[in-house]
Amino acid sequence: MSWHGQAVGRQQETLRQLPTGEWLVELTLTVEATVRDAPLRYQETEQMQFAATPPYRLLRGQWQRQQNALLAKVQYENGANELTGSRTIAEQHSALRQPALDFGMADYYAASALVRQGAAVGSRQALKRLNSETLQLFDDEVTVLETGSRWFGTPYRLSWKRAGERWQAEWLFSAGGMPLAMNVGDAIRLELADAEVAPAPQDLYLGRTIHADRALGRAREVVSLQLRWPQTVSLPLTSSPGQTTLPGFVRTDNRQPGLLAPLLEWQAALAPEPRYSPADERLQLVAKQLVQGAADDHDKVSRLLNFVSQHLRQQDVLTDQTAADIFRSRRGDCTEFSQLFVALARAAAMPAREVSGLVYLGDEVQGFGGHSWAEVIVDGRWLAVDPMWNLLPVSGTHLRMGSGDEGALAAALARRDLQFSVEQISYR
Repeated sequence: MSWHGQAVGRQQETLRQLPTGEWLVELTLTVEATVRDAPLRYQETEQMQFAATPPYRLLRGQWQRQQNALLAKVQYENGANELTGSRTIAEQHSALRQPALDFGMADYYAASALVRQGAAVGSRQALKRLNSETLQLFDDEVTVLETGSRWFGTPYRLSWKRAGERWQAEWLFSAGGMPLAMNVGDAIRLELADAEVAPAPQDLYLGRTIHADRALGRAREVVSLQLRWPQTVSLPLTSSPGQTTLPGFVRTDNRQPGLLAPLLEWQAALAPEPRYSPADERLQLVAKQLVQGAADDHDKVSRLLNFVSQHLRQQDVLTDQTAADIFRSRRGDCTEFSQLFVALARAAAMPAREVSGLVYLGDEVQGFGGHSWAEVIVDGRWLAVDPMWNLLPVSGTHLRMGSGDEGALAAALARRDLQFSVEQISYR
């Protein structure tokens, strides 16, 4: 497994038949890397047991994820009518009880079956998938881009898109249905290998910074910044009153008013998304207590920022968590800081969303790295704030690439093989 060409881990999968005749699928994903000069070890393991006879129904399973000291675990029995089990996340235990899952081994290996059946170019099929952490079913759309041949040893090429998400992967399968490789843009690659590849020593985060040709100095106090880079290199930066973007050029100015928020954006920024734990009573109570007696919306935002920046301890986290999980664990990187802020803002009836892009990392690095922050509607306009660095508004070194999943994907896949030329800096 590699990230932007650097080996970071491995994934193993086995299928075997038990003495009872039932089938057992075992998966292990391990990532070992250095992030911001700190060692990171992430491991995800899963077991799924299927019936001995068609349609090879899912009977039971367990899933576990561990990153350093953070542990999450799910165990379940999938009965004829009901699924029961337990879930442990951030040392919080809960019982599971939900309708039985209609999922079998044929669903799990459906992509391989599609290839073995000789699907033609352009063929599309919705594949039923299982999220083993949430125990929810969803559909992935698979399209055959190229057909392969057993005789010539050429692979099938499939595009793989998750319903409701913008990311798209490309898979290579042998004509016999064996997965050979998977790519998500130029960022992530899984490749079948006969032997383990040792992870490279380069820092995953600091190794992907965009160098600036001179130090910026007091980054928190930058209100306006002007940068250039080769016009042949495209960066997915957005345009707004506070960020002017042209090919090979960007100028920021955090003194400019934010964009007016139309009704649809307002509604989306208050939507009860599971990511923000809208039904969590403790988060609702904390949000109301924090904004109680505030002079105005700016004061509310300031109070929420102060709380999040002090409540969480910075630690790089690879896993997806709900806002309630983050609140309990009290650990996270910029993504978790922004996610918790958005959850509390929405709980306080303030429309908010996560955004992603680049930010100046300080004169020690003298470069820009990937970062997440937040936007909240104040006086009908979007106001950018940084929950991790407790900035209201964000500094002029924040380069916005987008909001939500679209922005996060753009920031993750953006090129870093360039250098910024600093043309102008203004401080407050």
